[in-house]
Amino acid sequence: MSRSGWPCSRIGLALFTASTAVAPLAWGAEASTIGIAFSSTRAMPRAAGSLDLSSSARGQFLPVLGPSLPGTALGWSQMAGDDTSSASAVRSRNLKSIGLSVLLPGLAQYQMGHKLRAAAYFTAEAALWSAFAGYRIQGSQREDSYIQMAELFAGVDDAHRLSDEYYKLLAGWPSSDLYNEIVVRREARTRHGDDLEERAAYYEENKIQGDEMWTWVSNAARERYQVKRSDAKRSYKYSRNMIGLAVANRVVAMIDAVLLERKQANLRVELAPDPRARGARFAVSRELP
Repeated sequence: MSRSGWPCSRIGLALFTASTAVAPLAWGAEASTIGIAFSSTRAMPRAAGSLDLSSSARGQFLPVLGPSLPGTALGWSQMAGDDTSSASAVRSRNLKSIGLSVLLPGLAQYQMGHKLRAAAYFTAEAALWSAFAGYRIQGSQREDSYIQMAELFAGVDDAHRLSDEYYKLLAGWPSSDLYNEIVVRREARTRHGDDLEERAAYYEENKIQGDEMWTWVSNAARERYQVKRSDAKRSYKYSRNMIGLAVANRVVAMIDAVLLERKQANLRVELAPDPRARGARFAVSRELP
């Protein structure tokens, strides 16, 4: 090692294709890699541990393919604009993976060759939408059931046309008369105080009357109605939860796909001695899918 110069007489940074035939600097025989190479044609007199790009060390920006040969004088072998184009390609692949994951979770993984991973997402997606359909059907059936109970046991005429707020009142009050006397009259007093005419007018306008009146045959029937209505509401709630889980499945698939893209475009850096060139070789490689 020279005391006045860089610890090596030649520094090589080689663009090469990794395979079983290119053994010294190829990382992994299964994955193709690319890299850039730099070598110096003379010692660089500077303080130990520093690097001086002198006139003889600077070369043209030229693409080089294949392993660098020991002792070959190379300049910076790098295509101009590679960083920009590489970043653009990565963004393009990420956007494609995100789009495929939104369309169908697991589709991006399938296209990248991770079929078991894709199968897991496909299975989850099918299960979630099957559960959604099942809960919607179950909720509809239970809703029909409690509406029929209202017609049979509370005397409601054509209950299907009424609002959900009305069904809620049915569950909470034994009869519409009791509701009118307690709730509607109290509201009238609160709003109009001692003005008896206004209170009476408010009561007549807001009380439950006509074919919307009800009277439960028994408290047991009303309690069964409450249970059926609660079951229907729960089924609809579970169906909405399945939609939320389907959205979460897409988010997880998107993140997973982007991470897989990064893993398949892994960047490696190595500084290795090169006895044949009486120096060292600095190599940067990147695995391509």
